[in-house]
Amino acid sequence: MNRLPARLIPWALLCGFLCAAFTLFSLAAGTDALHLPGVLSLSSLWAERPAKGEIRRAVSRLRLAEQEAGHWLLDHAGKALETEAARLQTQGKRLEGLAGGAGEEDQPDDDAPFRLRSHQFSETAKGFAAVFATDREPGQARVYFLRGPARHVVELHGLWQNDAPRLNSLRGHLVSRVIIDAHETFLRVVFHLTDANAGPEHSRLDLERGPTGFTVSIKRPH
Repeated sequence: MNRLPARLIPWALLCGFLCAAFTLFSLAAGTDALHLPGVLSLSSLWAERPAKGEIRRAVSRLRLAEQEAGHWLLDHAGKALETEAARLQTQGKRLEGLAGGAGEEDQPDDDAPFRLRSHQFSETAKGFAAVFATDREPGQARVYFLRGPARHVVELHGLWQNDAPRLNSLRGHLVSRVIIDAHETFLRVVFHLTDANAGPEHSRLDLERGPTGFTVSIKRPH
């Protein structure tokens, strides 16, 4: 060392260090140490990429899983809709049955008697009016006048049941009393005039029938 120039001593030490390092690396790596381009290549630092076939298989598996999930959702949604539709159909039939039963109860039998439910009387300067509520439209009617005392009579044919008051006393100037009697084959309504001596020319009776009852109007002469 003393014979080497001072400026060459660092280079000599560097070369010795490199030789020692290469020797140790060769001992550790074995015969692969001779293939330095492969060992020191930057491409060896990258992770191995999957092949294109593996990528396609992975994509296919994902699509298959997506289709199966969609089919599962559609199947369960369809079953839920079918169950709800069946429930609504059952409920609708139940409501229809209740509505039909209520309609049958409200609709009277043709063989059942007519029912007189209620009546209402009123009198104005033009005359007298009586409104009778029934369960259905009355049948044929007969109207006539009787003397001693003076009274108008209305007879409605058929079997009747009277649920309204039979005797009705009024304080009218034209009609003083209304009597209702249900006989075997007809309903008779008698309107007693206030003037017991009046004749048929002193008043006129009009009868109107409808689906829910009938109306009697007794008008004064002009």
